[in-house]
Amino acid sequence: MKSWEEHGSLVIQETPAIVWFLGGFFIVIGALFVYGALGGFHNVSEMAAWERVLAFIFGSVGAVAGLWLLWGSPITTVRIDRQRGELIITRRRLWSSQQKTDSIADVQEFFVTEDSDSEGDPIMFGRFRSRTFAAWLTNISGLMIWCWL
Repeated sequence: MKSWEEHGSLVIQETPAIVWFLGGFFIVIGALFVYGALGGFHNVSEMAAWERVLAFIFGSVGAVAGLWLLWGSPITTVRIDRQRGELIITRRRLWSSQQKTDSIADVQEFFVTEDSDSEGDPIMFGRFRSRTFAAWLTNISGLMIWCWL
């Protein structure tokens, strides 16, 4: 999670790169299993039919899990624009983008808590709630969770 000030606005952005890396890993390994089960392995003739089916199923599940990780981990940007009095949350995925705009006056609570992880490094949690939605920000999982109320 990173934050900066830009033209009178506070911007907080989370980019879950490690989750994207894990999703890509699942896709590549899953695709290799599917490729091998469909005849790509040099010893495919020595494999029993149940082994090929199992490799195909495990590969397909791995590739789908990787796609699910990529889909479920968007870049999330929170922009608090003091000049216009707006709170703007944007979630960009690989295939789509979603934006929610609300008035700063509708924010009912906002707080940031700083703690230490097991190695003593500082970690921060943030939470805000408005009349129409709530969001929890954390840099531990690289994920920003938000829901509509």
